[in-house]
Amino acid sequence: VAYEWTHPPVAKYGMVIGMRLFGENSVGWRIGSAFFGVISILGIYKLSLALKLSRSTALIATFLVSIEGLHIAQSRIAMNDIYMFNFYIWSLYLAVKSCWKGSAILYGLALSSKWSALYGIVPLAFIYINQYFVSSRAQSRDPSTLVGMTIKHVLNVVRLILITVLIYILTFTPFILTGHSWAQWWELHRQMWYYHTHLIATHGYQSTPLQWIFDARPVWYWGEYGEGMLSNIYALGNPLIFWFGLVALVFQLKKLRSFPYAVSYMLYAIFTLPWFFSPRIMFFYHYLPSSVFLCIILASWLNTLSKKSIFYILVLCSLSIILISPMLYGYPTTTHYWDRFFAIFPSWK
Repeated sequence: VAYEWTHPPVAKYGMVIGMRLFGENSVGWRIGSAFFGVISILGIYKLSLALKLSRSTALIATFLVSIEGLHIAQSRIAMNDIYMFNFYIWSLYLAVKSCWKGSAILYGLALSSKWSALYGIVPLAFIYINQYFVSSRAQSRDPSTLVGMTIKHVLNVVRLILITVLIYILTFTPFILTGHSWAQWWELHRQMWYYHTHLIATHGYQSTPLQWIFDARPVWYWGEYGEGMLSNIYALGNPLIFWFGLVALVFQLKKLRSFPYAVSYMLYAIFTLPWFFSPRIMFFYHYLPSSVFLCIILASWLNTLSKKSIFYILVLCSLSIILISPMLYGYPTTTHYWDRFFAIFPSWK
């Protein structure tokens, strides 16, 4: 099928809208990513509050995401990751607020941007089940009442799944309207599945999930070279956020019994662990959702420290993003800068 057969189409529609508004240039290609990147930061703040985390934790998490390098890089490039992530963040927010129809619609859009959103069904299911048990405890313990509630919830889950599937199918409307048949639609999906499960190619900037966790292997996106000055753009995380985040993962484990922390850890794990078993080559940008959810875990740990400690760690993270900013924004920088960084972190080159 002569069509885009690596991913579903929603992110491409966003890029088309950008090109319609600003022309077929770098602004048109990327304005959608920039918009959704900003909106997703607001989504992190709203989600943190909806999870009943403190306002200070929500603010710290929001600040950390705004200076997280991988989130910045993916918000500045015409790729589908930030589209998927933004829809999923807001789907989570609506789910926590018990607005399940809206959550199903947004989840359908996330899945229609990138299939890796499929992992996100696990946290959504966990949130739904938790809400079910909370509501059942608040209701009568009469067995007939509980049976009726259970049937009602099962039917509601089926309805929500159907909404998600319907949204996904509707996003292929242009495919059908341009003369393709439903048999070709199915064949397109078979090709997408085959591509992602049989991709045996190699790449100079491929990496493993273990490297992502430590911010060890970025992806080089662009380069320009002048006399004594180099410009490069990488998909690179803020290393101090990543490393402090690993510390937070350990120290916050004792809070796993609490719902907000259970959700945060589940979100981080479900968007990281499956990649360890992926049959295809992988790249650092696949870690985008996990890197942002790590910011929530880090913020919740920082909020247990003294105000002075919080201030110093946030200053260090801010200095870190300033130091690596030429790698994210393509600022022309001396060869000495690049040589020094690559001497310290040779795997970044």
